Amino acid sequence: MSYVVLLKFGPGTATVGIDETVDTTDLVSRESRVAEDGLTVEDVSIFETAS
Repeated sequence: MSYVVLLKFGPGTATVGIDETVDTTDLVSRESRVAEDGLTVEDVSIFETAS
């Protein structure tokens, strides 16, 4: 298994585009983090890759 870890420092939520196919359920919050232009991250999000 492989994972993508997204870290965001500062207030608010960011949308991050990545070049990896992932399951859009955040393993930390157990919520879908899919957004139109990528994935949303508030502080820490971990996603499992498809490969």
